[in-house]
Amino acid sequence: LSFGSTEETVHEYFSKFGEIEKLDLKRYPDGTSRGFAFIIFKTEDALAQVLDEQEHAIDNRRVTVEKARTRSEKMQTNKIFIGKLPSELTEEHLRNYFSAFGE
Repeated sequence: LSFGSTEETVHEYFSKFGEIEKLDLKRYPDGTSRGFAFIIFKTEDALAQVLDEQEHAIDNRRVTVEKARTRSEKMQTNKIFIGKLPSELTEEHLRNYFSAFGE
């Protein structure tokens, strides 16, 4: 989301898919937007419509949507994200390094 997006603009856009039960635009302690929100729709059908739509734009900015996962769902994985790797690093090097921690 744009950092200038408000609850009203987000609600206005997503309400066309169905009735919104709750909208939670995340903000920093100083009140500025963190650039993302959580929406709970009254029906699964509304959620399905949002997810089926290929592109979304709010306040002239493309936004991505995905089904939110609970904390326990996020923890049920063995996948990790590794960032800022040098371009010359090979998959073999990563496998060798991480093999010390298990298969």
